[in-house]
Amino acid sequence: MTPASPQTHDATEMVRRAVLSVLPELSDSELDPHSDLIALGANSLDRVDLVLNLEVELGAKLPIERVAAARTIGQLIEIVRAHERRH
Repeated sequence: MTPASPQTHDATEMVRRAVLSVLPELSDSELDPHSDLIALGANSLDRVDLVLNLEVELGAKLPIERVAAARTIGQLIEIVRAHERRH
């Protein structure tokens, strides 16, 4: 198995922390790239908080259209990775 690149690990960890800060009742075992945010219990306000947390960690704005369309943890990870590649 190939180890994850630092960028991959950082994006995954950043999204994991953001999700757990907004939905603290979840456990790490419930979070995987295929986890649906709504199924995990994230309502629209939770998703706004999630985006704000990610933007604070990144120190930059994320493309709101892409973030609003993200339904899974994996999609959020990809948005963060894309941002990191551009910057």
